[in-house]
Amino acid sequence: MASNIPSQVRTVDPFASYNSNTVNKLTRMITFNDDVLMEPNSLRLSHTSDATSVGSVIVVSAGQVYKDDTLVEVTTDISVDFNDENFYYDWDQPTLGFNETGYYYIVLRYRYVKSRPAPQASIQILKPSQRGSFTLGGDWVFLGAVYATNTAPPVLTDIYDYDPSNPTVERRYAKEYAGSFTTLPTHISTEHRGQIAYEVTTDQFYVGFQDRWEPFPQNFINIDTTAASVGDLCYVDSNGEAALAVATALTTGAEIAVVEFGLEVTGTGQAVMSGLVSSVNVESTSLDVSVGDLLYLSSTEAGKVTSTQTSPYSQVVGRALSDEASSKVDILFFPRDVLETGTASRLTDTLSGADWVLDGTSYVATVDISSLNITGQDVVVSCRDASDDDVIIPEKINLSVADTVRVRMPVNTITLVVTVVG
Repeated sequence: MASNIPSQVRTVDPFASYNSNTVNKLTRMITFNDDVLMEPNSLRLSHTSDATSVGSVIVVSAGQVYKDDTLVEVTTDISVDFNDENFYYDWDQPTLGFNETGYYYIVLRYRYVKSRPAPQASIQILKPSQRGSFTLGGDWVFLGAVYATNTAPPVLTDIYDYDPSNPTVERRYAKEYAGSFTTLPTHISTEHRGQIAYEVTTDQFYVGFQDRWEPFPQNFINIDTTAASVGDLCYVDSNGEAALAVATALTTGAEIAVVEFGLEVTGTGQAVMSGLVSSVNVESTSLDVSVGDLLYLSSTEAGKVTSTQTSPYSQVVGRALSDEASSKVDILFFPRDVLETGTASRLTDTLSGADWVLDGTSYVATVDISSLNITGQDVVVSCRDASDDDVIIPEKINLSVADTVRVRMPVNTITLVVTVVG
């Protein structure tokens, strides 16, 4: 049977020096009095490459962990054999061993005790039925969970950094913090170059370059979002605040997505300019959104998305990363300019009855094209008889009046569908 005690170095052991537990408390500058792994690669679990052991052996890599203010360094990898009684917690109890289906914990066990010989760290297995014995701050540091299938004998399959049935049990790491400032200081190259700084007042991170501070990450902005809700799409209005976006004009297209409700001055209002956005609000009349659907800004419910292309204004705002649930969807947010997609410069109007006004011996009707926001008379006009869908060539189309198309016909009995593209 293999030993469950890996090759290790402990700093500082009981009795290694006088009052060594007092010396050890210096580690609290890093751990803040928690039992934690030094970094993500420390004591990581993986399946063995030994083909004869696949299904029953897990390898715990070398690494460092802080336990009871003691730095324990496991200097070599150790193979944990689930068929070896030495690795189990309380093997002597009845029905123990590799005979259960579910999540097994692999833990490092150590407790600082002034005894001779000095205590050593060991690797142990907790069975699915024993997981309730695990507590933070106890004898164990959680290294990972391994699932065993319901076969005879069981076979180890998936490895997790947490317990999927209880995610509060997870690998915990040393806390490393950026430098904090109430307000960001004036940049000094010799002092701030290479520093990551957190400004408490604005709730924003910065990176110190050679000659300046730069916000980090740059796709987040602090902005007043009190006129919107988390998950709304917005644009920046004339007051520099987030206003609900809606596909009814070129100037109200989506630019940002609200991720935190609040004020700019306090740093509580935040929005993202691109990337993954969770729980975006979906238009109530939209078709059910599914993963992969192209999404558009709604033209009827401000701030929301729809899977149906809108008209006459259309703006692609992203693609769905989840199925719609409770009128919300996770999206890859990449807002396109309103003019760039869809039918942003197309307008359709129907002329009939009283629209036709007698002018001399023929009739004139007017189409307002001011919403197209075009300059000059560079437009294309198409006319269609609504009764039979034949294309009609009017007597004349006049563009002499700004933002207006005037159509002249010999009769006033035709319902004419006029399409203007500019």
